[in-house]
Amino acid sequence: AVKQAKLYGSWDAYLGQVFEEFRDKHIPGEPDNACHVVKPFNIPTWWPKIVSIDWGFKAKCSIGWGAISPTKKLYIYRHQYWTGKKIEEWAPEVKFWIEKEKPAEIVICHSAEQHRGDPHTIHEQVSEALETGVSLGVKNRLAGKTLLHEYLRWEQRPRLETVIGEFDPEVAAWIYRNKTKIEYDLYCSMYNKPDESEDIPRIFFFDNDPAIELICNSIKSCSYAKTQKDGKAIEDVAEFDGDDEYDMVRGLLHAADSFFDMATDSSIKLEQA
Repeated sequence: AVKQAKLYGSWDAYLGQVFEEFRDKHIPGEPDNACHVVKPFNIPTWWPKIVSIDWGFKAKCSIGWGAISPTKKLYIYRHQYWTGKKIEEWAPEVKFWIEKEKPAEIVICHSAEQHRGDPHTIHEQVSEALETGVSLGVKNRLAGKTLLHEYLRWEQRPRLETVIGEFDPEVAAWIYRNKTKIEYDLYCSMYNKPDESEDIPRIFFFDNDPAIELICNSIKSCSYAKTQKDGKAIEDVAEFDGDDEYDMVRGLLHAADSFFDMATDSSIKLEQA
């Protein structure tokens, strides 16, 4: 962390930081793709769009907008947030963009299913105010944390040969003579996969909006929880003031996973048209 700060000017780095792979600027010596903040561009209208709502009243209400590319990447291009605002006060601003962009799915944090002393849940009130269907987000925090690690990853996985060794024709011949054809084909197939670089990372943030910078700051501020369960440390992010954006991003990631095929299929149809 000290090296990152003093040598590269990355003063956001600190010991205990959860998402150490996050980069909002390029650091000398790292791959060109090791940066998650990009210049905005005109998003094609046919890209599926998703909306994630992390509801709050005293706490911040954070709403993120993401677009999914046919190359299975998620671009977060808009962020809306309010503190101390009732649903009826912020809903018209969100509804305007919903009607204009027609997102494929809108999800809200699982805590919105609570009644909080009202006959209708927050989930139901938001759906009514936005005049559209809103789905409940996934409750699993650790799964969302793992997803974000994978989406942020910019280091290539080790090549298969470094794990199982180079192809050996003598081994292949021995398997062919002494084992079944299925085992022989399986051995050969492990080396027949194209050696293509992974298209990583898979999540990006537009740099044209100070509100999106709040999301980046939230990710950089994540540290590990110190609570324990059964004598073992819990591999979860500690709650902190400003974690609303991080929770919102988790909702986006869970939703995005189910729409990647839609984006790819739409791209293929356009190419064939």
